[in-house]
Amino acid sequence: MITLYQLKGCPFALRTRIALAEKQLPFQTIFIDRANKPREVLDVSPSGTTPVIHDGDAKVRDSSIIAEYLEDKYPERPLLPTDAIGRAAVRTALDDLDDLVDAVGSLFVATFKGDDVDEAKNEVREALEDWNARLEKRANVVGDKLTTADVNLFSHLATLEKLQKAPLPADLSHLAAWYARMGQRPQVASALKDAL
Repeated sequence: MITLYQLKGCPFALRTRIALAEKQLPFQTIFIDRANKPREVLDVSPSGTTPVIHDGDAKVRDSSIIAEYLEDKYPERPLLPTDAIGRAAVRTALDDLDDLVDAVGSLFVATFKGDDVDEAKNEVREALEDWNARLEKRANVVGDKLTTADVNLFSHLATLEKLQKAPLPADLSHLAAWYARMGQRPQVASALKDAL
């Protein structure tokens, strides 16, 4: 069985949890203490960042590397298209997601430090508007099927909701509808339990 080590509230760990659930891989979660990270994590991730998985002899860190590892080792129920063009489209979407990830990170830091959060909120809003426009005529981020791009976007939006203690803006209707559909997936709902 795969063991997932994670910090509570980590969007990158949530991404891994959802991927494991979508691929129907049995796993157990060990929540770690931010101030007292276990050797099982530090041996793989010396900086102590999570997620980290142990899968038999394989010990893997970083949600992006873990996603690739899971695709390679467990190709059934893929979260990446099988064709090169489709894979490139997913990787491009993941790269584009960096704007939202950075904006949410800035909002988290500003909130934690008690700084003025207006600028960070504006950055988040701009990034959300971009994703709303992208999802206007699509059921998924890329193509007809759920991919790791959907998983990653959802993970960061769920974390944003938790951070803001408020739902996504209702006027971003395409993004909100996509987010609601994702949250209704049984695998996503089970992965969310206790993750944030």
